[in-house]
Amino acid sequence: MAIFSEQLPLFPFDMHVLPGGKLPIHILEQRHIRIVKDSLQANTGFAVCMQNDRKKDPKATIHPIATKVKIIDFEPLHNNALGIIVEGIEYVRIDNMTTEKDGLLIGDYEIMPKWPDLPLNARYTNLATQYLKFLSDNPKLKAFYPEADPTNATWLAQRWLELLPFPPEEKQFVLNNECTEFCLEVISQMNMEL
Repeated sequence: MAIFSEQLPLFPFDMHVLPGGKLPIHILEQRHIRIVKDSLQANTGFAVCMQNDRKKDPKATIHPIATKVKIIDFEPLHNNALGIIVEGIEYVRIDNMTTEKDGLLIGDYEIMPKWPDLPLNARYTNLATQYLKFLSDNPKLKAFYPEADPTNATWLAQRWLELLPFPPEEKQFVLNNECTEFCLEVISQMNMEL
């Protein structure tokens, strides 16, 4: 089945990537190798989706807010696996999923509003300091962001939201608010609890 512009192949994953973020993924299954081939040939991208592990039906395991990504690098790995690095492009809302013969999920999507870039409120400067320290302690992650800009509140909020270990349902709630300030406040509260 051809992948049309109003549909995207869906890649459920246990890590999160948001617009402006980068994420390495190991591709093992044939259906996901197909996503990579189609994405590179047609330059269409695909959606990385948050999983709901409490559901049994494959279609129900996908939360509706996902991130459309593009492949920015790839390399063959051992055991016929493929390593790719994706970059988040935009938020999308997934609906009307279908499963193809090989198990690949395809979903209709609509583009959600982009979060505007905002200057960082002084109230959250500690989050910027902590994130920069986290980057310096994690050289592999730091290599993804040579020009990290923690003074951009939106960029900082999205990077923290990718990292923090709280349930996808809660991340979906934050993303549904489409508000940088709300996101930073949630992250700030979480940091106090960790």
